[in-house]
Amino acid sequence: MFKLRSKSTVHYLRLMSKPRYLTKSRFKQALECPDKLYYTAKKQEYADSRDENEFLKELAKGGIQVGELAKCYFPDGVEVETLEIESAIARTQELMTQDNVIIFEAAIVFENLLARVDVLEKKGNALNLYEAKSKSYSNEDEIFKKRGGGITAKWKPYVYDIAFQVFVTRKAFPNYSVNGSLFLINKNLPCTVEGLYQKFLVKKVEGRYRVISNPNIEVGDPILHKVELGNKIDDILLGTENLLGTSIGFANYVEALSKSYATDTKLNAPVSAKCKNCEYKITEEQRQLGLKSGFEECWIGKTHINQADFVKPHIFEIWNFRKSSELIDQGRYFITDLSRTDFEVEKTSSKRILPPHERQWLQVERVHNPCLGSYYDKAGLEVEFKKLQYPIHFIDFEATRNAIPYLKGLRPYSQLAFQFSRHTIESSGKVSHGEWLETVRGLYPNFNFVRNLRNQLANDSGSILIYSSYENSVLIGIYDYLSASSEPDKGELMEFIKSITWSDDDIRGVWSGTRKMIDMKDWVMDFYYSPIMKGSNSIKTVLPAIINDSKFVREKYPDWIKPAADGSLINPYKLLPPVFDNLDRLTLEPLMDDDDISDGGAAMCAYNLMQFSQMSDEERQQITQALLKYCQLDTLAMVMLFEGLSNFGN
Repeated sequence: MFKLRSKSTVHYLRLMSKPRYLTKSRFKQALECPDKLYYTAKKQEYADSRDENEFLKELAKGGIQVGELAKCYFPDGVEVETLEIESAIARTQELMTQDNVIIFEAAIVFENLLARVDVLEKKGNALNLYEAKSKSYSNEDEIFKKRGGGITAKWKPYVYDIAFQVFVTRKAFPNYSVNGSLFLINKNLPCTVEGLYQKFLVKKVEGRYRVISNPNIEVGDPILHKVELGNKIDDILLGTENLLGTSIGFANYVEALSKSYATDTKLNAPVSAKCKNCEYKITEEQRQLGLKSGFEECWIGKTHINQADFVKPHIFEIWNFRKSSELIDQGRYFITDLSRTDFEVEKTSSKRILPPHERQWLQVERVHNPCLGSYYDKAGLEVEFKKLQYPIHFIDFEATRNAIPYLKGLRPYSQLAFQFSRHTIESSGKVSHGEWLETVRGLYPNFNFVRNLRNQLANDSGSILIYSSYENSVLIGIYDYLSASSEPDKGELMEFIKSITWSDDDIRGVWSGTRKMIDMKDWVMDFYYSPIMKGSNSIKTVLPAIINDSKFVREKYPDWIKPAADGSLINPYKLLPPVFDNLDRLTLEPLMDDDDISDGGAAMCAYNLMQFSQMSDEERQQITQALLKYCQLDTLAMVMLFEGLSNFGN
């Protein structure tokens, strides 16, 4: 339980030569864990993935442009452009002297609390605050629970964000009526103008990405929907919740956070399962640069463990593990603390050949006994291999779902399939490669995507392999677009899609294609595990595992498999060129954990950068080549996996 100090915030601020403002972004961080305030803004001292995370997520979705779109709905607004805090505060105060004014990026300050408001609308003594989010939305049932009127878990950070802004503004302007609303992308509203995304181009200026708005393009009918939160915000500000480990009012909660941040001290929140996604974990590369791990520092300070314990794998590394909270309460934090009894269940509803708890035990058992090596079910795999027909095709797709539609008639977050890679292996072992990428800006790619895919797959009846069901979802989405289209060859394209996919939707239709794609990930889940994979089944972690297990693969693909200085094998994905800003794919992909970015986050970032940004032809060509290389390796990795499993131990 936390003890709130009785000294005033003002007293603490006098101790500081310059105010350390608790901003809305830091407040949102503190909702996850209040001790993150201690580590934030210390990039020279602690490893921190947060800033990259937020920017790249928004770039991948096209969400950087959403804030600019919101401003278009207030044509008389005035922007506070400066990023320098004190200047922004002064400019906001100057604008607030007007009776009626609309301010973009208003800087509202009270003591050491600071809120930069996306849109502030002043009408006499009434202040309306609007927070623009690229989060997709269809109706208020998503935000508010039907029973009890509470806020659903996934929307809580967004509602608390605007609640914080209302709180600060009411403190700063106590004689005003202050209300807050969210501006959200309504995924049910079609875009009514052509080229809306072209209105908001991204340009890098002095190391920062900025949105350059084209005034000559109209925005059409709104696709942002205002969700008024007046009573809900009052419930938050006036009520009590289990914040900071105790029942506490919102004002006391904010006061505790502001003091903690102003004085650069921790509130000592207990460790929990939430720590799994902490942004202050560290990589070996970062450690070599002299950075520290806030994650490790917290656990050492709040538990009985010491620094040496972190050479052991943490329970957070276990695949699909649901017992972390229980084990943390018991003081068991590492995989070495677990035994077989922790993975015994009376029965399971899983349809997998290798049930989840058994697969988890494979991982834990190999931590206890590394000599066991990789798990390989030869008999099970041979059954699967006998179902295959040569030539075998391995395919991988890249698609994007953007907040702001590219074209008229599309809805927000409509799927656009812009790239695929295909590798084919003959019965002789000969491997060939084909690919397709749409590089023309503003061109709807979906139908050409299917035409080109059909051209590369329709010349034989060979098996088609994928890794995860993503490719099936992409093709089903295009099937629906074709169904509503007037394409002259839509019937042929739809039949092709049906022949290689499956659907269980009663409205669209239920089918299982005669040449239905086969998911290699199922093979991995049921028949193969390497300690190198740890808790991941991503092709990017399975690839280094299989090249370590198969001499056959290492000898066949020497151009892709290189030794590191310590004698280990370099993950082939690490040999690829960076996408942009010197960020490689293995750095980008883990950042994409948002519900709206399910697969291929790095490719989405790169493609949207080409579509949205002002860049040179050379830069565009570099990104194009990087995209081709990435997608090529995805399917080549599938080939290596197939050949490695077929020649396991050789």
